[in-house]
Amino acid sequence: MSEVEGKGKPAGQTGVKKPATGAVLAKGVRTKRQVALGHVLAPLVQPALARQGVLLAQIVPHWRALCPLLADHSCPESVKGDVLTVAVASDGVKQELHYVTPQIVEGLGRLLGYEAITRVRAVTRHDLKSREAPPPRLAVPAATAATSHALGDKAASLCKSVGDDDLRAALAGLGVQVLKNNASK
Repeated sequence: MSEVEGKGKPAGQTGVKKPATGAVLAKGVRTKRQVALGHVLAPLVQPALARQGVLLAQIVPHWRALCPLLADHSCPESVKGDVLTVAVASDGVKQELHYVTPQIVEGLGRLLGYEAITRVRAVTRHDLKSREAPPPRLAVPAATAATSHALGDKAASLCKSVGDDDLRAALAGLGVQVLKNNASK
């Protein structure tokens, strides 16, 4: 009998698709393509943000685009009525936020499609960590620099078969770190 109990499917096919290898999306669907981290995390973060309010859930992912100069020192905290409360790292950032409030309100209007937010209120939270760039690294001594150069050459030679230039450079950088860790042990 070539059909499974008259359901119209050839024997051995149950109608259940096998998951493809690759990235796993939040819904459990696997893909064979690269997926932006924001697309994977958004469905996971949305329920937590929805408890704070639907508007906040729409604002947080776009905060860096709405407020690019202060995004590293501020974070949308809540929405009550037409007021967006933003936590800021210092009083100086609070003052700067006051100056860019009209641009933020206008950007929120474009993002949401209507004027849901008309005021922005800043609250200073000194415990809010600034997401600044890490401090610059100190100069490496000459002997260590020569060792690093040798490790870089070795890592580059291991990655020379990779066709994509960016991927090859990233893998070589990772290889240098792995070789440094192995050398220090």
